[in-house]
Amino acid sequence: MSIASGPHALGAPAAPPAPLVASAQAHLRRLGLVPPGGEAPWRTLGGGVSNWVILFDCGDGVVVKGALARLRVRDEWLADPTRAVLEGRAMAALGARLPAGDLPRVLFVDEACYLLGMSRAPMEAYPWKEALLRGDVDLEVACGVGALLGRVHAATWHWRDNLTTSRSSINCGSTRTTSAPRGLPRGAASGTWRTCCARERGR
Repeated sequence: MSIASGPHALGAPAAPPAPLVASAQAHLRRLGLVPPGGEAPWRTLGGGVSNWVILFDCGDGVVVKGALARLRVRDEWLADPTRAVLEGRAMAALGARLPAGDLPRVLFVDEACYLLGMSRAPMEAYPWKEALLRGDVDLEVACGVGALLGRVHAATWHWRDNLTTSRSSINCGSTRTTSAPRGLPRGAASGTWRTCCARERGR
């Protein structure tokens, strides 16, 4: 069972491709979150053009991100979908070094299908960006975000020496990201922070 929701720009399909959903369901069964042969209800989440973001109703809730090779915009904008794999590796590495609850918990990374499965944010969480655009400025939230960013820097400032010296350059359309294949990608810390900063509201 599925419920498609959220904005779908410029004639983009209202639901993710069936193989993507099937792969995610297979991971959920492998993790024991769905009975053998069963399927978890799901719905899409909006808010972006570069990924499919799907919330599966199983366990405490699982969010799966599927990176798009072509962004959902009018003009052709190509991006390397392996960014989802790098994000998953970075989030898992950070999660092992930060207090529990600072980041979503990585449940699986599918390198073949460019999928990232993670725990869902608390029910009361909301996109901080949307609040700021509404003019809703909460200094307590800002302080929490700053504290989280400080913990990320404190946990990773020494990682540069541990990264693989052989780096690959990933072409993401109009942007380029230099990353270590098995280490923490440059910029991944800030990207992960943006993903989870609104969680501080629920602390």
